Amino acid sequence: MKLIEADGKRLLREIGVAVPVGFLFGEPATFSGPGYVKAQVLKGGRGKAGLVQRFEKPEEISGIIENIKSKLGTLSCEGFLVEEEAPHVKQWFISIDLDRAAGDWRVNIGEGGMDVATAHSQLVASFQDEKFGTLVRVLMDGMRTHRLQSLEINPLAERADGSFVALDAKIVKEDESTVSSVELDGDIALVLSGGGASLVALDALIAAGGKAANFVELSGNPDPEVIRQTALRVFSKPDLKAVWVAGSYANFTDIAAMLSAIRAAYDDAGLSIPFVVRRDGPNADQAQTETLAWAEAKHIPCLFHRADIDLEASAKALISLL
Repeated sequence: MKLIEADGKRLLREIGVAVPVGFLFGEPATFSGPGYVKAQVLKGGRGKAGLVQRFEKPEEISGIIENIKSKLGTLSCEGFLVEEEAPHVKQWFISIDLDRAAGDWRVNIGEGGMDVATAHSQLVASFQDEKFGTLVRVLMDGMRTHRLQSLEINPLAERADGSFVALDAKIVKEDESTVSSVELDGDIALVLSGGGASLVALDALIAAGGKAANFVELSGNPDPEVIRQTALRVFSKPDLKAVWVAGSYANFTDIAAMLSAIRAAYDDAGLSIPFVVRRDGPNADQAQTETLAWAEAKHIPCLFHRADIDLEASAKALISLL
């Protein structure tokens, strides 16, 4: 689900990213100008199309809106965002989306504006940048919490003091905020991390010659009992041959707590089939130690892969184990 700019900025403000003071036209004004009027349409290149226009005084807003309306054509418009001008010294571009090949989130940063130059690209798991590090951590936290599929801020304005303010927001959010589960006709039970990495894992399993018994996503830090009950539902399918807990490197998911709940569901289901994990992130060392000890004590075939093993290699190792 794509969010209009106004909704995207409300979400950014909620997770702790600064945005300009603004309001949807028709709401009480909160500043006196100068500023910008922006048509709330799901379309790129709004500035070049004349759908974003500057004003000096509030009295100009109504006339500007009429001018923008004449340029909309058949585009569906969900109102007009009126924002205070935000003084800044430089504009940047930043986006975060899923790298399907790596099975991890990728950060892209470059100089911003209407004509974006080549951006520097780096996986979140290895991202180290003093200037943007704090912002990236805040954005990734918000993406996990709100189940976002992708996020783009362009322009990202840098103020004179080095702080940032988001002048635009393009955000794609998962349609469902609850745990999604679909039963398939395969025999390998999946517990996936969500946020897009689940599709990479599913593709990797199919490419390795396996068939998924289900499609279920558990991201963020859901209640352990929710995890246990969801996993138990997955593990209750008859004739399963293996369990694969797979996903990208997590920045904010407690890997140990999640694996503990999944192991409890495995025990409750009375399984003894191979148990393969490909997860990394907070408390992953603890999760690996506890999971391997649990498997050894119960004589369960088990592999625990970290971020240095990609999803494709993990899927192949699972099939080889079978």
